[in-house]
Amino acid sequence: MEHKEREAVALFRMSLIGDLIVTGLSSEERTRLLKDKASRIYTIPGTRRTHVAESTLRDWVRLYEAGGLEGLKPVFRCDKGSSRTVSTELSDKILALREEDPSRSVQTILKMLRHAGVLGKDERVAASTVYRLLENRGLSKRKRRAPLGKDRRAFAMERPNQCWQSDVMHGPPLRDGRTGRARKTYLVTLLDDATRVVVASAFCWSEKLADFLPVFREALLKRGVPDVLYVDNGAAYKTTHLQVICASLRVALKHARPYQPQGKGKIERWHRTLRGQWLGSLDLERVMADGGLDGLNARLSAWIEGEYHRTPHHGLPMQGGGYATPLDAWMLGATGLRAAPRDLDEHFLLKETRLVRRDRTVHLNAQLFEAPAEYIDRKVEVRYDPAREVLREAFIYERGVRAHVLKPLDLHANAHVRRERNDTNDPQPQPKPTGLNYAELLLATHRHLVTPIVTRSEGDDR
Repeated sequence: MEHKEREAVALFRMSLIGDLIVTGLSSEERTRLLKDKASRIYTIPGTRRTHVAESTLRDWVRLYEAGGLEGLKPVFRCDKGSSRTVSTELSDKILALREEDPSRSVQTILKMLRHAGVLGKDERVAASTVYRLLENRGLSKRKRRAPLGKDRRAFAMERPNQCWQSDVMHGPPLRDGRTGRARKTYLVTLLDDATRVVVASAFCWSEKLADFLPVFREALLKRGVPDVLYVDNGAAYKTTHLQVICASLRVALKHARPYQPQGKGKIERWHRTLRGQWLGSLDLERVMADGGLDGLNARLSAWIEGEYHRTPHHGLPMQGGGYATPLDAWMLGATGLRAAPRDLDEHFLLKETRLVRRDRTVHLNAQLFEAPAEYIDRKVEVRYDPAREVLREAFIYERGVRAHVLKPLDLHANAHVRRERNDTNDPQPQPKPTGLNYAELLLATHRHLVTPIVTRSEGDDR
């Protein structure tokens, strides 16, 4: 506390006890004044408290009588920057864990100390105590934010699946087993707004629609169909195909305002929790040894299902006090949910119009497929799964109904396939003549326009 602040505190204290130090004051009058002052509300410098107890006022009188105004000033703590409730050994451990990884959250630090046996099962250390310790040592991640100047209000949906939020977060780089090169990963997540349950989340190699759709499909299969899908303005979320999928499932696709991340505060906060509690603890060498991307997603799932979903969430207060876990909040409100339709895969197929060539091939997604001969030279509606990097099949639809399955073209197999021939000795039926001739019709119509031209006759040498 600075000199001016200490002086302001001393003057405030003096203003309260000024009439208590008057000589000749009877004990009855002193008691009445003490009770009157203790019942009032004050704006006290250096604290958020608004009341002063009678015992505190008596202490201030004694301090003033012993040292005057200087005695009313707050004293400097000799252990400033240290915690009175946390031992020196435990403080050193907490500070070392934060210095080792500045992104570690306080909750993660406490969990690590408990798992390591540094904190006993019955030993309790408040998170606020750790926050103050880190703040005093300059290791706090909290930053003072400037006022936004806009009306922003906290909100929450009433029941599960009323609204899902989705966003993409940049993940750690991993070595691609196919190419051997390091590639960036992207975390695709869908979060239930009402319960904070992560309905689906997975690391992918890109943030394109082809990577989002499998995660979205998994969420629908596990948790049912939401009423609203709330997303940002990324390219994957603005595609026509996603709009068609959502419309066919009766899901309202809504986009946040551009450059307004506060609108998706819940999933942004979840990203912070993930970074602080889990992401910094990854051993990427062990992840690569365990399958790379698959190993990374296995560890993510273990943390979500084993820790995050089972930990009380401060955004889920209960009426009787305390906080609910995301999983408990989901179970309490999960009634009347819409299940994913049985033909869910049909909703995710991308529609394209393609021409069947004379060699019966269809060019689709940089691959060739073979169609039945009856479709040669015809434009057909083809549907396929765009999330598959290599297509194993596609489908021809006629009037909204699946008519044929297209398989990838096998050139080597076709080299040994006997072709269907239409060789027959029966004469082909001839069309019935109409008796009309275009040249003769023109001559009859425009004979008056014809100008005779004299040409040489055969044998005429003139």
